[in-house]
Amino acid sequence: MSEGKRRQWLFALFLLACVLFFYPLLEVFNRPVLVFGAPILALFLFCAWALIVGLTLLIHERRR
Repeated sequence: MSEGKRRQWLFALFLLACVLFFYPLLEVFNRPVLVFGAPILALFLFCAWALIVGLTLLIHERRR
């Protein structure tokens, strides 16, 4: 993957992270609901974080 294309993907990933951690979206998941014994907000934050880390890994590994 070319350096310019990789930068574009990283910028898109940054925007996705901004949307996922934007306060109004977090407020949607801030409910007193438990899923598998954990608050739904905690599960959302963990899954969003894991998604960002995984996509970052994919973007950086594709250049090799």
